[in-house]
Amino acid sequence: MTAKATLPAYLDDLVATHRRATKEARGIVYRALFRAARRGERCPTADDLCDITGMSLTGTVYIVQNLEARGLIRVWRFQKSRVVEIVATGERTAASGETIPHRARGTRQIHKPRAQRMVMA
Repeated sequence: MTAKATLPAYLDDLVATHRRATKEARGIVYRALFRAARRGERCPTADDLCDITGMSLTGTVYIVQNLEARGLIRVWRFQKSRVVEIVATGERTAASGETIPHRARGTRQIHKPRAQRMVMA
């Protein structure tokens, strides 16, 4: 049997701070997406989300994926844009008119939304 390693107190504080910051940023991103959908505006870009959260591009992409995995939003990804539906209200951000679906980098497979396989109306 191995003993569970405990983190030094200063690392516990860093982990707790990171979790609080991520939770706060998740709320900020959700509110930005909700507001854009409510107003019928285009979905905020990853750069826009970076600016309002102060997080890195990778961090904001993770948050959008996390909101999608939690079932709070549905996302349709295209080459240069995305459309987000707020599950609670059914409202969507405005479509950009783009029809080329997103393709995962380095593959020939087209990315399909995780939560559903529906066609956008």
